[in-house]
Parts: sequence; C-alpha cells; structure tokens
Amino acid sequence: MCAQAGTRRADDATVDPQTIEQRLVQLSGRGDLKIPPYPAVLARVTRIVGRHDYTVQELSKAVQSDQALTAAVLRYANSPRHAPPAPIASLERAITHIGAKELVRCAIAGSLGQAAMAPGPLATVRYRVWRDAVLGANLAQEIGQARGLPTELAFLSGLLHDFGKVVLLAALDQTLQGGPTLTAGRWIGVVDTAHVEAGTRAAREWRLPPPVIDVIQSHHDGVGDPANRPLIELIRTVDAIVQVLGERTALDEEDLIFVPGLTRGEAQRVMTALPGIIEMVASFAEPARFTPAAPSLVESESRGGSGARVDFAVSCERKDSSVVYSAKSVDWDSLRVVGRQALPENCLIKITLHLCDGDLPVWMTVAEATREAADYLIELRPYAMHGLAKSTYLAMVSQALKANVSA
Repeated sequence: MCAQAGTRRADDATVDPQTIEQRLVQLSGRGDLKIPPYPAVLARVTRIVGRHDYTVQELSKAVQSDQALTAAVLRYANSPRHAPPAPIASLERAITHIGAKELVRCAIAGSLGQAAMAPGPLATVRYRVWRDAVLGANLAQEIGQARGLPTELAFLSGLLHDFGKVVLLAALDQTLQGGPTLTAGRWIGVVDTAHVEAGTRAAREWRLPPPVIDVIQSHHDGVGDPANRPLIELIRTVDAIVQVLGERTALDEEDLIFVPGLTRGEAQRVMTALPGIIEMVASFAEPARFTPAAPSLVESESRGGSGARVDFAVSCERKDSSVVYSAKSVDWDSLRVVGRQALPENCLIKITLHLCDGDLPVWMTVAEATREAADYLIELRPYAMHGLAKSTYLAMVSQALKANVSA
C-alpha cells in the first residue's frame, strides 16, 4: 500500500496484515491521509438549527436536498422509538414529530453513514464498524441522559470515537488491489492501532467540539482532560456494551450488570430502550447495495454446521420490498435460509419467522450469503434477542433439535 490514497500497488496480494498495519500507522502520522469532507447537508441543518429562529419548512428544504437522508428521517420518525399515532409520509410532519435536536442527530448519522457505507472491497467491514458506531451513539445518548451529560456531546462521542477506523478502511479500499482476504474482525484489528490518530485528524478538520476530540484521543487508555472524564468513562462503558451485544445471540439484564462502569439501574434502562435503539441502528446503518463495486477482500465469519432441519417461511423487510426465504436448518447460534435474493454480510435486518404458533420478528445479522445454483444459502445470526422474542426463539430451536434427534 502506498501513502497516496489513489495509488495502487501490483503486489498487494503478497502484503501481510502486519505490514499493512505498519503502513497505516505511518500514513496516519502524515498529512496525505484522505479525510472525507464534512457533509454539506449536515452543515446546512446544523447552521439552521443554531440560529434558533428557523422554521420547519427551512429544515425540510435542507433535508430534501439529500434523498437518502430524507428516507432515513421518515423511517426513523415512523419507528417504534417515536411511535407516531398514524404513519408519517410528510418530511415536515416527521421533523415536527421528532424535533430539531433529534433531526440533527439523524442528519449526523444519516449523512456520515453514506460515506461509511460507500461501495468497495472492504465495504462490509466499514458497514460493521458504522453499525456499531450508530449503536454506540444511541447507547451513549441513553446512558448519558441518566448521568446528566449533554445529550449532543454524548451522541457525537459515541458515534465518532472510532470513526478513524472508517477513514483507514476507506484508504485501504483505494489502495488495495488484491488480497489478503481476511474476516471482518481481522480487518478491524489491522486498522485498530492507527485509528485514534486518523479519527483525531478527521475531528479537527471537521472542527468538532473539543470534548469530542478529547474522547477520540483518550477513549482507550488515555488520560484526557479531567473536565471530560465523565464523557470518556461513558464511552468506555458503551464500548463494553457494544462488545457484549455483538458476542451474544441472546441477552438479558444479567449480561449487562457485569459491564464495567454500568449500574444496575443503567442496565435496566438499556434493556428497556434496546428495541428502539436497534430500530435506530437499522434505520441509519443499512447498506444500499448488495454487492461491492470491486471483488470483496472480506472472508465470511460463518460458523458452519448443518443444525437441526426445519421447514417454515421467513420474510425480510427491505427498503423497497419484502423478500421471502425458506428456513432449512437451525441451531442455538444461527439460522440458515434459502432464497433468490442475497443479503449483504454483516447487515442488521429484521427477520420474521412464520411459525406454526404465529409470527416471530427477530433482529439478525447476516453471517454469510453463498450462491447455490439459482438460490442463495444465507446464514443468519440472532442479534441481542431478549424478552419474549428470546424465549420463543429458543423454544423453537429446542423443539427442532429434539425432533432431529428422534427422527
């Protein structure tokens, strides 16, 4: 990999991850690392709200200049988190319903997300980092409110403290022509060492508030400004929660009370807010394309195995339509389905299982999508199941496994 973002090397396929990591550290310390521009629509929305004498019509006009953001705001306003009495189809009504401050947060997540999820060989890795960033922003907002911290600073810090990973992965997208092919987790490990410096440079170029820059610099093991200590500690706690949610297919309050720095009351608050938070993540972190613009350098993280045989319909609501699949096998960690349409790996989606006893909606991530003749075999992994969905799903898996043994 070269220092210049647009330059490619013919021998990238022979470069090992450690060498790439070393070059990223060097690149982050120089001035030629390409930082994405601060989104124009976000600057306009922030400027209008900052005047305090704005109108909803002005905000609506600014948001309408970005079709993807407009769609995201409408989805968010209609999500269970805001529970409108009737479906909202008007952007002005959506803005009135969620409020100006929430709109700014929507604009931040929606506009920066477009840069984070642009096509490329590492697109699915960037999506996973961004998905966790949106999750972290909402968790920081929720817990930060309980701690009396400024909502805007908590949200921004949760969203952008790891944005340096997105910047570096985008640089690799421009420089790597061939291999190596690694799992998403390993690619994230490759950019981990240099992401603080890259994120700090992006934050300074965008002129973010000094407390947010301090969080970016200090959220791992730095000391930071004592005045920002509560914000830094909040982000460290949020990172631990995001890790728990990513590792566990099923979740309850007891899984969270052991997170360092999280009180039982905060764990209860997170569990109560989790359905709405996941809706928010899905609204602002859904890839627009199914395939990258170039051959992917990301190896799937499928756990393999066949599991117990099942036979029921599964539907998935996408942005444009509903897609139906056939469930083929299940185990405690994954569900394998077959259908005509691929799903982007690492994507967080709501799946509805059409079981004999009724429909069961479950949030899942896509572990792998493999072409089989005219169909796709897709491995789905439950994401942070809790409450009734958790008990119903686990009962279904238990019944399937018992039936498979006795067959």
